[in-house]
Amino acid sequence: MGYQTKIVKCIDDIDVVEWDRLNAGVPFGTLRWVRLAVDANPGFQPYFILLYDGSTLAGRAIAAFNKHHGMSISSPVK
Repeated sequence: MGYQTKIVKCIDDIDVVEWDRLNAGVPFGTLRWVRLAVDANPGFQPYFILLYDGSTLAGRAIAAFNKHHGMSISSPVK
């Protein structure tokens, strides 16, 4: 089937079980921690770049744009 990417702006549109499975063992990698970071930084607009292998979440990256100054934060790709 191959890889597909999806860009998501709203954290509520991400499957919690899939995200947490992919990030098992990563400190502060659960979607709960990501949501806390998003909620604590209202001046940023996060974009979640999701990589799927068929229907399975296989990778992710997060970019956050400062609503006033552009890109400011990025996370490493897993």
